[in-house]
Order: sequence, then structure tokens, then C-alpha cells
Amino acid sequence: MKKDAKKSKNDRHNFGQATRMDLAKAAGFKCSHRGCLAASTCVAEKAKTGKIGSANVGCASHIYAAADDGPRPAPAGMSPEKIMHVSNGIWLCRDCGTIIDNIECKYPAEILQEMKRVREFAQELTIISPEVRTVSRFISPIAFDDIFWDHLPELNRESITRAVLAVGAKSIGDYLDSKSKQSSPLPLSFALKSIASAVQTATAVTEQSSMLDLSVAQKTYSGGSPVDFACTHLREKAATIVDAWARSIRSRDWKGVGWHIHYCNVKLMARNPKTGELSDSFIWVQGNGYGRHDHLSTGGKSLHLHVSYTASNVNNLDWHLKIDIEPGRFVFESSLRMFGRPLFRDIDNPYVWQDFEAYERVLRKLSEGWEPIGFVGLETGDRLDSDVVYPELFEIDLHISKPEFDQALYDCAKVRLAQEISRACSKFFVFTPDYFNRALDESTIRQAVFNYRRPISTSYVESHERYFGPTVRVGRREIGMIVRGIWMLFDPVPRRHLY
Repeated sequence: MKKDAKKSKNDRHNFGQATRMDLAKAAGFKCSHRGCLAASTCVAEKAKTGKIGSANVGCASHIYAAADDGPRPAPAGMSPEKIMHVSNGIWLCRDCGTIIDNIECKYPAEILQEMKRVREFAQELTIISPEVRTVSRFISPIAFDDIFWDHLPELNRESITRAVLAVGAKSIGDYLDSKSKQSSPLPLSFALKSIASAVQTATAVTEQSSMLDLSVAQKTYSGGSPVDFACTHLREKAATIVDAWARSIRSRDWKGVGWHIHYCNVKLMARNPKTGELSDSFIWVQGNGYGRHDHLSTGGKSLHLHVSYTASNVNNLDWHLKIDIEPGRFVFESSLRMFGRPLFRDIDNPYVWQDFEAYERVLRKLSEGWEPIGFVGLETGDRLDSDVVYPELFEIDLHISKPEFDQALYDCAKVRLAQEISRACSKFFVFTPDYFNRALDESTIRQAVFNYRRPISTSYVESHERYFGPTVRVGRREIGMIVRGIWMLFDPVPRRHLY
């Protein structure tokens, strides 16, 4: 524990100044939230003294809460020293620090630990590897960290270094080309899923890429290149969605111009790449929508459509859609990744269970080689009762590895087992990280349930809790079943009180 770590009067286990500084340095003084990476320090002059110093606009946030009633309460047995330890902290900008605490259902401890691990590993490799340090200057910070996210869960240093060098080489080439050329011709054909790369870098794609089907396009548009059509068509799709969003906003603060930020409905499905068949099931969730459609004084238009953070209580599929169109600039990105593990709260609710089953079926299709597609809703708000979506789909790049699919399907099997146990015991099941540990297998779980259901003449009750074995050892902890009133869960248990 840091010598300067202290516990405040309101029973908060706060970080000390040295610990906060260690977290900031480990993250490179950048926000660790994926997709943010905002800088958190700069030079500042004191108004009264004129002394030159530094300003800090970041914060050291607790992964497990500093107080008993805080977001993400600490696991049983976690000491104050561990709560105040640097391993329980993550460096964030103040906006993201507020978000993770106020919207804690989307930011469990596992998600924050993953963000911390990626940002600190990326910063470390930037410092210790001369090659990475050199080429990283030519890669945007978000694109640089995305390379590390794509290499989870192993974060193999050699493979990441090769990927960074490959991306860096392309970025350096683009930079040199931009210096030597004022403009360059666009390619006549390109892969649909590489449209942003094709338009931005104006380089030819490999012959192996699947080509855009222009049969419908050529019936509608005469003349022009495939790139011209694709840009025009995407512009029309994005403009229709953004304008519909703007019309549906009910806030008095919305003046009709500039950025509007709100919830939007998203529909995720799977499609057979060989036959074009769509999955019977779909995931219907809320995402964050960002839109802007302005007429510029120069006569052009500025159009922006962003959708992100589509993960939910029972779904960890996170779709990021980005369309930015300005004079001389065109960006299209559409990718699907996994965002930690779902919380699986309120799984006993039949509507939540229906959402879980849809998620599991879509997940299974994607793991079998089907490709993800998405639809964007045309209305804004915090309710999912509107099923009005833009009729045309968006292609999505899949960035989910086989180990990630295997883990997610394993988690789904454990959720089904928990639902079976919950109904058999007439208890509400609480999902803990330890329950999903592979060391806690099905036979151990069923034996603990059997021990709970057998008749017993006496019972030991401690704080209205009863503990049932067998247990499995995870690190230094013994994981067993706990029955607490109407709740049941698998968590660390004291061996001396096991049934």
C-alpha cells in the first residue's frame, strides 16, 4: 500500500497522491476508455502568482468501489489495502470517470480491467520498443489502441509489434503520398467492407476481395464509377437517418443545427455469406447515436452519422458505425467487437430471457461463419418500443476472435444452467465473475445444488447466509454456493461453514 493512501471520514478508501500519479503515468496521461484517449494534462499558469505549472483534467477511478455503497462494490474479503492499490485503479478523463460510475450497468469491473490492461500495455510498448515508438507517431491514437484491442485476450507482444509496423508502414506511405500529390484518382472498384480505405487512401485493393455488386446500382445510376455510386448511396442513407433523428428530438434545447447526441435503436442480425439468407433471430438494442447535417457557407454539406456502444445487459456485441462526409473527406467505418461480458441481470424476466435467447442464436450464427449486418432506427429516445428502422442494411466488419466466441458461448451455456437451477430451487440467481470461471464446472455446481436441496436437521446461518460445497480453488479463494434469503450465487465461502 502507498504510504500516502488514506481513508476519508466518510469511509471511502481513496487513492493517495502517489498512486494517482502512478496510474496517470501508466496510461500515458491519456484516458483509458476505449475510443476516448483524451489527454489529461497541459501547461498552466497560476492566475495569482504567474507561476508556470501543470493542469490535471484526468481522474484516478476505482475499479472496485472505494465505498461500500459505490458502483461495483468490492468482492467479499477485499481489504482496504487492495481497494487503494494501484491495481484497482484506472486513469480516465473526468467525463469518462463520471460515465462509468453513473452508468455502472455497462461498466462492470471486468470491462474496466480490460480497458486498463490495454491502455497500460500499449503505453508500455510505446516506450520500450524503438520500432513501435517510431511508427506510432504516424498512427492516430485511437487506431493505435485498436490494434491492441484486436489482439485480446493474449496481447502477444511480437504479433502486436508486427501489426503496428504494418499499419504504421501504410500510414507513413499515405503521409508521403499526401506530401507529393495534391490529388490522386480513385480506384474504379473496391471491396465493400474497405470503402473507407478505398476512398481515403485512393489505393487499389487486393484481387481476392469480394467486389461490390453493382447490378442494382447500374439500373438506378447511369455513368460514374462504383466509388461515386457507393459514396452517393451512403450519403443518402446517412442523410435520411440523421434528418429523421433530428425531426424526432423532443428536447427544447435542440435548436435544429449542430450535433445532436441521443439514444437510437439498433437491430443486429447475421447473414449467410454464400446464400444471403438472414438469421431468424435478431438483437434489438439501444445504442448511442451522434448526428449532424449542416449546409456549409462554401456551398457544400457536412454530414456525420455515428452509432456506438450497442452492448446491453444480455448482449456484449458492440457495433461501431461511423460515416463522416465533408468536402474533400469521406470516412466509412463499420465494425463489430465484443465488449466484455454481459451482466445477465434480471434474467428471470421473460422479456430479458427472450433477448438473451436472441443474442445466443445470433452469436452462434456468427461463430459458424455468418457475417454481421445492422439496421439503424429512425427515432431517438430511451425506449425500445419503436421498430421503425431504415430499410437498408449496413455491412459490418467482424473483429471477434475464435477464443472470444468460445468464451461467449460457454457463458451462454452457464446462463442456461443457472436458469435451470433457479427454477428448480425457486431462487433468484445472481451472476458473479467467479460463476463463469471454467474451474467451476457443471458437476460441481449440480452437486452443490443437490447438497442444498437435501433435507438437513440443523443449519448454520451467518448473516442469513448458508454455504454449500463442494468448492473449487481459484487462486487463494474457495468458490462455493451461497444461499442468501431468496438469492443464490457462487462466490468465495469460508470452508469451515460448508454443508
